[in-house]
Amino acid sequence: MKADHQHQLSDPSQWNASLAELPARQSEDGVIPAFFFYFTLLKFPLHIFQESRKQIDRTHFIYFRNHPDPSVVFQSESAARRGLQSVGGSLHNFLKDFGPALMEKYRPKGIVVFSAHWESPSKEIKVTDYGDDQPLLYDYYGFPPEFYKARWHSNGSSELTQRVLACLKEAGMEASRTTRDEPRGRDGLVGPAPGLDHGVFIPFMLMFPEGNEKAFPIPVVQVSMDGSLDPERNIQLGQAVAALRYEELLFRLFFDLLNPSVSGCVPIQS
Repeated sequence: MKADHQHQLSDPSQWNASLAELPARQSEDGVIPAFFFYFTLLKFPLHIFQESRKQIDRTHFIYFRNHPDPSVVFQSESAARRGLQSVGGSLHNFLKDFGPALMEKYRPKGIVVFSAHWESPSKEIKVTDYGDDQPLLYDYYGFPPEFYKARWHSNGSSELTQRVLACLKEAGMEASRTTRDEPRGRDGLVGPAPGLDHGVFIPFMLMFPEGNEKAFPIPVVQVSMDGSLDPERNIQLGQAVAALRYEELLFRLFFDLLNPSVSGCVPIQS
């Protein structure tokens, strides 16, 4: 996807053309691009992100300068004023096109997800091992009741969890699995609870709608961020699992509810 300050995610023909340009895998063993979603409070010029990105990796990624929240999925009086982030808004429609495009082009065997809403309280990285019908963590507060009725059905994979753990440990990182018996965050309704957080299930409800009615056919595993928020440690985390891109599709998602006023969306490529 080319960097262009004039292209906003409001034109389906533009974003679908960009999705069509994503590189195909050269073979069954070919690498799958890693996709990065940046939802940031920092209003740095776009070229700063491009230059810093060049120092990290040469893969495709997508940058959004906005902060989506559950209102991108749920229609409500309060959400109707969200514009880009509301049901029927540009972000909503883009995600609906983005998921099928990825599945058709890359046909991944599994999805490994990182969300900024899960930071390890220590240096030990956690990897979900939730089994079938994974729980959801409604880690948002003060929204209308319907926002807590979201359902996105998926299964985990102990095999994939172990492969992620092996990659992390081989890189010298402390890591362990977490099960559905262990709370990993605070749910807006029930307090401490396990589950895939809204940085995962909210966009996936639009990207992979099969999961809204029955289990999504591809296993999903979530990995925590390094809680120190040290950029170098989190870069190391990404490098540790990079080999899985030859088999899995890695998503790196940042979803933040803190500043919904930023409305620009720009897809870019390093």
